[in-house]
Amino acid sequence: MEKKTNKMKWWMYALIILGVIILVYTLTFGIPIIINELYRNNDGYITLWGAEDVLGYYGEALGFLGTVVFSALALWQNHRIQEANDKHTKLLEEMERKKNEPFIFVKSSVAYGNASRLRLTIQNISDNLAEKLQASGFRIEDETGKILWQDNDIIRNEYLLSKTTWELQWENPQVTSNKHKFIFDIKYQDVFNKEYNCFAVGVFEDKITIPKFTVFLKNN
Repeated sequence: MEKKTNKMKWWMYALIILGVIILVYTLTFGIPIIINELYRNNDGYITLWGAEDVLGYYGEALGFLGTVVFSALALWQNHRIQEANDKHTKLLEEMERKKNEPFIFVKSSVAYGNASRLRLTIQNISDNLAEKLQASGFRIEDETGKILWQDNDIIRNEYLLSKTTWELQWENPQVTSNKHKFIFDIKYQDVFNKEYNCFAVGVFEDKITIPKFTVFLKNN
């Protein structure tokens, strides 16, 4: 199907090019020949202009039309070049931003009996600076999504250098359900002030009191 579509497009382009060639040939050679033949046959009618005048006028009109067409083509080409330059500049900016993008990793440090008094570490695992960090929305949910515990505090940190850590801890109670989750939100910025909105999910398995965290990037 794709090959057939490409073949149809090729034939369309070929017909358009052929039509343009015929039009240019007619305007350039056909009409002057017709004017010349009309005046050469001298069918008996009288005109205010001679053949030379008509051909001269037609040549000037054709030249003006050619100037307009070539100017329009030049403007269109400049527009396309500007679009390409803008895309290239945007790509370079995005590559620079990606190169300076910080990455956050979360891991558990300590948990007491049944996941009480949890302590965890947020680490900047990239070579880039993370700024204006904010952690919030702390809660523990069971396997049905029911909230067993939550803390509405917002914890902030001005910056996190490359390979450095940020320690957080809570006085959360013991959790007796199986396969529950510790969830919280993280926000931070890179050196270009681009904000990253993430959420971390730590899963507790049966008889395991220290959760394993995964960080997910939200759709900004």
